[in-house]
Amino acid sequence: MKRYFYTGLLLLLATSLFGRTTNGAKDAPLKSDATRETISLTRALDAHHNMNNTLQVTTRDSEVIFSEDFEGDVSQWSLNGQWSLTDLDSYSPTHSMVADDDPAGAAVSDLISPSIVMPAVTDIEDLSFNFAVFCDFPDFDGDGNNNLEDYYSVKIADLTAIPWHRSTTNAYEGGTSWWCGDEGIGGYSDDWLQFLDTDPIQLPAGSSALQFNLKYALEEYTGAAQTIDGCLINGWDAANVRISADGGSTWSPLTGTPAYTFSSAYGFSANNDGCSVPGWGGISAGWGAGNFDLSAYAGEEVIIRFALGSDVSYSTADDATITGFYVDNVLVSNAGDTLFFNDAETEGNMTASGVLWNDVFYDYGDVSRPGGAAWGVYESGMEFNGSLDLTAYAGKTIKLKWMSRVDGDDDGGNGTGLHIDDVSIFKSTQLVVPPPSNVAAEVVSGSVMLTWDDMNNPQAVDFFYGDDSYESFIAGSPPWTVGRVVGSGWAQRFDAALPTNLENFYYLLSSGNTANPGQLAPIQVTVWDGDENIIYQSAPVTPAAMDEFQVFDLTPADLTVQGSFYIGWCHTDTLYPFPALDSDSEYMGEMYGYTPLSGGAIVSLTGSGLDGNYALFADGTTSSTGGITYNVYRRTENGTFSAPLNATPLTAGTYTDETVENGVGYYYAVKAYYQGVESGYSTEVFAMPEAASVIEMTYDDGTAETGYNSSVGNYLAVKFTPSAYPVLMKRIRFYVNDPAAAGNTIAYVWQGEGDGAPPVDVNTYLFRSAISGLTYGWNQLDITSDSIWVTNGSFYVGWKIYSSTPSLGADNSGYQGNSFVYGSGTWINMSEAGLNYNLMIHAVVDTAWVVVGIDQRDNQIPTEFALAQNYPNPFNPTTNIDYSVPNAGPVNLTVYDMNGRVVSELVNKTQSAGNYRVTVDGSSIASGVYFYRLTSGTQSMTKKMTLVK
Repeated sequence: MKRYFYTGLLLLLATSLFGRTTNGAKDAPLKSDATRETISLTRALDAHHNMNNTLQVTTRDSEVIFSEDFEGDVSQWSLNGQWSLTDLDSYSPTHSMVADDDPAGAAVSDLISPSIVMPAVTDIEDLSFNFAVFCDFPDFDGDGNNNLEDYYSVKIADLTAIPWHRSTTNAYEGGTSWWCGDEGIGGYSDDWLQFLDTDPIQLPAGSSALQFNLKYALEEYTGAAQTIDGCLINGWDAANVRISADGGSTWSPLTGTPAYTFSSAYGFSANNDGCSVPGWGGISAGWGAGNFDLSAYAGEEVIIRFALGSDVSYSTADDATITGFYVDNVLVSNAGDTLFFNDAETEGNMTASGVLWNDVFYDYGDVSRPGGAAWGVYESGMEFNGSLDLTAYAGKTIKLKWMSRVDGDDDGGNGTGLHIDDVSIFKSTQLVVPPPSNVAAEVVSGSVMLTWDDMNNPQAVDFFYGDDSYESFIAGSPPWTVGRVVGSGWAQRFDAALPTNLENFYYLLSSGNTANPGQLAPIQVTVWDGDENIIYQSAPVTPAAMDEFQVFDLTPADLTVQGSFYIGWCHTDTLYPFPALDSDSEYMGEMYGYTPLSGGAIVSLTGSGLDGNYALFADGTTSSTGGITYNVYRRTENGTFSAPLNATPLTAGTYTDETVENGVGYYYAVKAYYQGVESGYSTEVFAMPEAASVIEMTYDDGTAETGYNSSVGNYLAVKFTPSAYPVLMKRIRFYVNDPAAAGNTIAYVWQGEGDGAPPVDVNTYLFRSAISGLTYGWNQLDITSDSIWVTNGSFYVGWKIYSSTPSLGADNSGYQGNSFVYGSGTWINMSEAGLNYNLMIHAVVDTAWVVVGIDQRDNQIPTEFALAQNYPNPFNPTTNIDYSVPNAGPVNLTVYDMNGRVVSELVNKTQSAGNYRVTVDGSSIASGVYFYRLTSGTQSMTKKMTLVK
């Protein structure tokens, strides 16, 4: 088999969001090439993978928390740099925000949302956001150096998270000091601009001074000054002290001792704090003393501010020795009089402020990216990196920021800029309750009994995506770790709404192709929880084969999952083996890579060129938790579902409708409810309550192998002979074999001649009626009210052929000799025309007044789906199972043991409607209790039997 090669793109995951070029400037990396090839494999796994009968977790919009289409008052939005409101282009309806990519304009431009209060969420709820975007940034890599030049990022700020706080960490003389840092990470992060302000201080005439103790450990700058974003920079992250004499409207850096390390720090300019802002950087020699003359502000009311600014990359996460900015013993005095003092023992007269921006993701304007070619909605799963999930900010007040960055040239082209519209934040429920499955309706006299699979019972769960074929493979171990490393891996994300005990992990490895042959190597089966923590990792195991599904037993691990989890395997080799994936079916957006670097990280492969539904599956069994209820709904032909039939919610998978009338057709559906979440309707089932005396007469097996039609003006008919008399005609049915049918005909019922022959005169009939709008499949005409009685002999049901009459279904699986065609004044049997077809016409009759003998004619089929108790029972070693199927179709009869394992598949084929008996031989199985289950279409029944040896 020929396996095709193509190249995809893959995200580089570094230890920070940005990389640094050789000249020291900070740029965002593009993606690097990775090898992906095409194969053709078919899944060789004999396991279920239908998740419709199981509670699953998925994302569903339920409540909009915030929305903005920029059509009304936008004064609460902050626009900096090249951002502006425009009506020249929009997603809806007339306005959007745009940041031009003019290289002569601001290099960094910010669009900042108003404050947004996020609601609290439950364990089964998520917070997320999306927005419409058109990113016309053609100069994203104008010089072709694989580093982004024009791009944008999205950031989020928790307005309740202020890093300045009193702490004993690295405090002055072992006491308590003010620290601009995060206790959780032991330092500071990128993109900080944080302030600590004194209360207003009235300075008298004469000389006043500011004194304090300080310590700093910040990113060090080396090399010559350079221009970044239009500012001449000679420092990275920095701290300084400032003063305001106008109530905080404007600020000026104070100069004194110690002298500032830099005259222009990128940590300030990158946060729109201005160019040429000085500050201290690098690592101080422990605690030192600060002294600043305030004489220039004599007679004024001032505020003193201590500030820390960090740029786009390199902070404590990259170097644990750089931990932030520390201040203590802040004193403002005049001629020995204390005007202000704070020693960090109490918050007192100091106020922390600032916005703590955290990266959400960044992206650029290539046509392969969302909104790169035209307007589109940026949604979860599309991220270049990061995530649109905002659940971590539940209960907090936030702001969102879109930051565009453009370089000083347009060597890749000049576009219209970055356009943003229709921003939405929404709360979603993770829990989606699927409709009940295997709904079946059993008609009994005067009622309809409905059954379905009760989801309160333990259920088999399969976690599976794809279409059973695996056309592609990835050559080599994951390259997103900046070099192939042992421990990198592949994972697929699944969701379980109920606690689920994982039992098996299924995976398939590719043998590659001639150019890139695969090779077996040990792997480690790995499971991650929803927070991306490894909760299980096997010892290295060597797969038995390539191109064949392998099964790994997870039961000894005793793993229970609920909600999101990831499952896959990790490499013990830097090149092999090759994972297989399904790349031609709908991608579910749930494929991830794993890198063990920097403490380990899960990386979405969506949009990477390596996305697809990978051959990584699992199964398990849900815990029996209860709490699921049901409602049953009913409608008649052309009606709609309204209120449920049941007065109170049902707690089991059964309901009997006793408000029915014989001879009326009913459609039923069931909904499930769990934790306030409602499922959709189940698959509808149809039932028509009738007396047991109503039978359907037929000669075909229910399947049309072909269609048959004759000349216009001719007739087609099927002969029926009751076993006794009289019978009442109730319905006649015709199977139309043309998928595009919408034709017309006239239906007839004729009395046969005395010898059973077809009627001599087709214009002498028991019934005649026009039928219009014939559709593909079975078409039924109710003639009960016409009171057509057959008291002797045979009767014929047929139709007349017109130019608009479609083909009639024809079954050729064994001719019964009762199909006829009329033309030129003569009836002939189909066999005389050389066509041994059973024309698919049925007659439904009521035999309530008929005394039927033990031997019924084989053209009479049951009207009810039934599974009898086996006999004898208990048995040794053989027993008989009788069952009835009222409609032709696939039939499965399987025996299971007490653990749900298949013991024997007795029947698995298409059968015509009828009554059947199967003999079970238990010679090769042990004594015990077994279950046997009959399934046909949407109906199923289960009974228990006992083998005693």
